Amino acid sequence: PSSHHCPVPDRLQQPARRLQGRLPHHGDEHHRPFPHAHPYSVRVGLRHSQCYRDGLTPENSKGRELRLSDFQEPSATSDWQEKRYDVASTTNIMGIGTNLDWQNKGEIELRLANKFQKVTFTAGQANDAKSSDLIMRVAIFADSKEIETVDVPFNDAHAFEVKAANVNALKITLTPLDQKQEVPVYTQSTTGVIFNVKAE
Repeated sequence: PSSHHCPVPDRLQQPARRLQGRLPHHGDEHHRPFPHAHPYSVRVGLRHSQCYRDGLTPENSKGRELRLSDFQEPSATSDWQEKRYDVASTTNIMGIGTNLDWQNKGEIELRLANKFQKVTFTAGQANDAKSSDLIMRVAIFADSKEIETVDVPFNDAHAFEVKAANVNALKITLTPLDQKQEVPVYTQSTTGVIFNVKAE
């Protein structure tokens, strides 16, 4: 956590207002209360990039492990969670994880602003993953150029050391594969975990 605090915009300081209209009940899937309205979403809080305007720097990351809040805001379809995981023989380690299956792969990104020399992390599958026979393909991209790819089986934790000099966007993707290195069937899934993330 940073010592900087975000100013609260005026629009977030106003009291909450009740929205008119009834809530849909079960069975109402085809009868929306607002049939002509476009889908909308309500956002609470601020984007991380709006709050920490300085971004990730060698000064604010020195001597600590990076957290989920240090990464570029994940896409709306991802479900990255920061909590404690067991990965292979490593137990109760704080990490960030996401579900991986035939429809979902993990993707997360650091914005380094050309200020770092290397990024290190360890990647593996959580011990409580639904399937234990999947491979997790870890691919690393530096400014959209793929620079390293490693297949990590269950019960393994692979340590990465990535050269990051003159790199701004460092993206990590986690893709599940079956033993034939094909897309797994819909009943198979695993939990990909990244931990011990440091930028130097």
